[in-house]
Amino acid sequence: ILEPGGHFMSITFSQPNFRLPFLARSCYNWSISVQTYGESFHFFFFLMEKGKQLSEK
Repeated sequence: ILEPGGHFMSITFSQPNFRLPFLARSCYNWSISVQTYGESFHFFFFLMEKGKQLSEK
């Protein structure tokens, strides 16, 4: 169970258009930021913070 202000990190090769439908649910009550790394094979770093507003993006 994640406390308010807590962070959940996910590092994956799965692109945001596949992961965000699962992560961007209002019931989780967290914000999401995504960073892309790598050159020929990209990997993605998702950082969720509990208790923050989910962006419409």
